[in-house]
Amino acid sequence: MFRWLLLLMCISLLCDELMAQQAIPPESEEVRSQILDSSLSNSKRLATIIEFIKTHRRSDPDTSLEYADLGFELLKITADPSLESQLVGYMTKIYLERGELNRAESLIKHGLSAADRANSPQGLAINLFNQALLYQLDNKLVLALDSYNELKRAYIATKDISGLAAAHNNMGIIYQNLGNLEDALSHFQQALPYYTESGSKVHEANTIMNIGELLYLIGDVKQAEQNYQQGLSLITRDSAPLSFLEGHLRLAILYGDQQALSLASEHLSLATSVAKEYDLIASLLSINYEEIKLLSKQGDADKAYAVLLNVEELLRDDVQPELALGAFYFRALVAVEQKRWSDAERYIDALFENHVYDFRFFELQDALSLAFLIKRQLGKDAQANAIISEWFSRYRDHQKDNRDALIAQYAQLYKVNEAEREVEALTQQAIENENEKLRSQQQTRQVVFIFVVVSVVLSACLLLIWQRGKALKRENSLTNELITQKKRFFADISHELRTPLTVFKLKMQELEYNIADDPKRIYKLLNERIDSFNSLINDISLLAQNDKGEIELHFEHVNLREFFERRGDELSSLAAENGLNAIVDIRLTNADEGIIDAARVRQVLANLFSNACRYTHAPGKVRFKVKLSESRLYFRVEDSAPGLSIYEQRRVFDPLYRVDKSRSRKLGGSGLGLSICNDLIKAQNGTISIDNSELGGVMLSVVLPRNGGNT
Repeated sequence: MFRWLLLLMCISLLCDELMAQQAIPPESEEVRSQILDSSLSNSKRLATIIEFIKTHRRSDPDTSLEYADLGFELLKITADPSLESQLVGYMTKIYLERGELNRAESLIKHGLSAADRANSPQGLAINLFNQALLYQLDNKLVLALDSYNELKRAYIATKDISGLAAAHNNMGIIYQNLGNLEDALSHFQQALPYYTESGSKVHEANTIMNIGELLYLIGDVKQAEQNYQQGLSLITRDSAPLSFLEGHLRLAILYGDQQALSLASEHLSLATSVAKEYDLIASLLSINYEEIKLLSKQGDADKAYAVLLNVEELLRDDVQPELALGAFYFRALVAVEQKRWSDAERYIDALFENHVYDFRFFELQDALSLAFLIKRQLGKDAQANAIISEWFSRYRDHQKDNRDALIAQYAQLYKVNEAEREVEALTQQAIENENEKLRSQQQTRQVVFIFVVVSVVLSACLLLIWQRGKALKRENSLTNELITQKKRFFADISHELRTPLTVFKLKMQELEYNIADDPKRIYKLLNERIDSFNSLINDISLLAQNDKGEIELHFEHVNLREFFERRGDELSSLAAENGLNAIVDIRLTNADEGIIDAARVRQVLANLFSNACRYTHAPGKVRFKVKLSESRLYFRVEDSAPGLSIYEQRRVFDPLYRVDKSRSRKLGGSGLGLSICNDLIKAQNGTISIDNSELGGVMLSVVLPRNGGNT
């Protein structure tokens, strides 16, 4: 809701700028003298009043309204409907910006009437835009679309390219809010060439990024990323701070969802610096909410709590109600991370009591999942189930109200003005044939109204059927993809076994026919091959156990410093064998203990150490770092080997995936190691992620619960 209102006001500013860009506002004192100079013609004085209101209504709204009253007095003497429509149009904008929608609605009717009498395209465009904006602010989006369609015709008549761009852009925003992404994309694409032609870089950038957001919603993440970056390339933080901030915030959300956490943090930092520089409180709140989500994914409860304290400080200012209410979700999220279950329950209950249905920074499903976790943790299973049932019931009622509002707007488009119908009926009362005609017209309108309502209901039913069909098609696609992956897996396993078995058979034949040059070397090679087969079979068995949920875990109390120092010694020895420099950073004390599956953690570290040393060329570096918080254990392994692309990083945890298969076989390894590490860590309720390392290679980070896998 916040972003929609923000874009809406930006568009309002744009259209005002487009109307005024041809005139340079005169000095206030000179204008005042012209307005009060009775020797000038009334038309000249009216034109000066209109120009003043157009250029000064934001900086000096009270004086603008005072001059508007004088303008109405002049119109009583010199009737000029063209100037009247412009005067009313710019006066209306003051009340729209103040939020006085009832007063604005009355003036819009006045302005449209004057523009119609004068047959003035300029007056019509100004008042139609006000009407569309009124409907948009009042959340009557269907009526707003109808007004924008009428407004487009006015802009086409006057060949106003900038106005057409603004109309298409606004329509794109409305269609996006209605969930019609196809039409939203169409209007944004129509707006883009107009903005490009008009030379408005800021609005061109906004539209490109709006298209990027649509692409992100439909799952085209790569193209969405390119759109955001292209839009940002057209602006600077000084030329368009709000658009610059919004672009980096969108990128942060994208990278956060893709687990590229360091990139997400960089863009959040840029957005934060802009918000602080221009004192954009609402934007800073939005950024903080995204930062809390990111830190929660990283398992950094302490930093998340520090950001929440910033949010609490910002909420002391006068901010939009939606932003203030949404804070309850993030308070609950941080409280859960810190195991403050009672506080978490209080915050999530407050969120539900305020009926927050839609919010930019979390889905309804996220809030329900969090509530369910909190209630279950506190032993309130029945209450958890009741909350979900009640909330879904309220949400259905909310959706029904939205549908009813849409139907009412469609009906209003075809509503007949009762007063006009009565006048027309009275004037034709003497002629029976005309009365029959009027009754026939009334019946036709009723049929049209019923037809529209039925069409809306049928459209809704068809949409539900289409969505269900699409969901079934998606499920079928996923099933086929699973079968394909399974075939590919077995094919890769067969290849991994076939090649060494062929070598194994040849060497056995050399021994059988006594033609081996060095039997001892061959026996040693065969023994190594057998060990390799055993290792591969064990890896496949472990993957199969995980698929069936049968990985056995044996948790035990461990002195963490002793355990990880021994692992550090193992890394140092392995690194020395490969001519590498090992950097071991164990930030633990002798008193630090935890409950972990020591064997599984040792297995994970052995694999990470092996990979780091295998792919790092001497003289290179390998770094092992361990630290501890109150509830979580963190360790990471970094190397100076060649880095990986984002695409490669996303796939390293897939079974049998290797960046360079020929190189991997040469250096050893089946491609199952990181997949197994991922399974072992997840089995302990932990997380493992990959990112670029400052050493030049990759960094694998693991986060585990300190208390034996309990979250």
